[in-house]
Amino acid sequence: MKIAIPTRFAHSVGGVETYLECVVPALMSRGHDVSVWHEIDLPAGTRLLFTSAVKRLRLGPSEDIAREAIGEMRRWQPDVVFSQGIARTAVELEMTGVAPFVTALHAYQGTCISGFKTHSFPAPVSCQQPLGPSCLLQFHVRRCGGWSPVTMVRDYTRQVARRDVLRRSAKVVTLSRYMRDECVRQGVADDRVHCVPGFAPALPEAVEDGAGSQTQPRPLHLAFAGRMERLKGALLMLDALGQLAPKLLGAIRVTMVGDGAERADCERLAAALRHKGGVIDFPGWLSREEWSGVLRRVDLLVVPSVWPEPFGLIGLEAATVGVPALAFDVGGISDWLADGETGRLLQTHPSGEALARGIEDCLGDTARLERWGRAAAAASSTRTVDAHAAGLEAVFREVVDQHRFLSARHSS
Repeated sequence: MKIAIPTRFAHSVGGVETYLECVVPALMSRGHDVSVWHEIDLPAGTRLLFTSAVKRLRLGPSEDIAREAIGEMRRWQPDVVFSQGIARTAVELEMTGVAPFVTALHAYQGTCISGFKTHSFPAPVSCQQPLGPSCLLQFHVRRCGGWSPVTMVRDYTRQVARRDVLRRSAKVVTLSRYMRDECVRQGVADDRVHCVPGFAPALPEAVEDGAGSQTQPRPLHLAFAGRMERLKGALLMLDALGQLAPKLLGAIRVTMVGDGAERADCERLAAALRHKGGVIDFPGWLSREEWSGVLRRVDLLVVPSVWPEPFGLIGLEAATVGVPALAFDVGGISDWLADGETGRLLQTHPSGEALARGIEDCLGDTARLERWGRAAAAASSTRTVDAHAAGLEAVFREVVDQHRFLSARHSS
């Protein structure tokens, strides 16, 4: 099967690119001919995502150049177009006429003005309503985004266009059941939305720093990893740590991996916790090898997100090395976190108090924590990139067979 994959970048940038770096080779190993059509030109010296075996073609910076590229795509005659979302919806809509068109919905494109699917006022809470005119009425009242009405209208117009892409797709693929339901709420027919369970990219060999060679009993180790901003809950986690009993706080070690707008506030709060006996480190962003080394020494990953995570990859990544997680039941997290089996899933409104009680519960039984870790590793072992590629393949074959059937009926 010939598969054309439009995307923004052909070099390592974020989650979508990491996804493709795993999926493209997996599809090729299953015998498919894959080409990647990237929108952004590659800066000199940029590390490419793919080997030279993968065809890389430019969509270009303008719609005129992109249309020339689409003409080249037509001549290549793909069996299916598997879009990862590009900046220009008009170009994406034109691709729907090239071949059966499948959209990968990685985030809230076409479903929310701001892309966060969260009301921030009076407190962060997930939004369940479909994209529509009522969003404009609530945008400022519920602090869904910025204050500029011009930006609000511009972003709303763009997201409505993206919703049109979803609705015109032969199929939409999501990585979690939550995102599948979200897509259906936007008016996409139920039978055209498929959840193909997500996977965690394999962790590299760990970079050791000597911490694992200690013979003395070590404290229980908690970790946070991600952008330090309100919706990711870094400050909320530190607030929760401040509500722990002093004896428990002094018996644990906490590593806060990442950076962001709230890092300075996080470090100020951490300084106060250190006076109470807390051991809290801020290593910043780590390489994959460094993160692998930290994660293999962690007893519990805390995922304090207050927004509906489309998937929450970090938790599944921890599970692959036997680390259980603690999180609020928001978004797609319940796809990989089973309460009382692979960690603790808090069925309550996100708050520092609820998170503190959750931490106390998790750390109160270390034998259970170890059982959760083993169960997490076992559950994650079935979520491989090859299994994901097989699921995609089934979706592609369905749309190709349907397209051929309709074409044959039309020609007769």
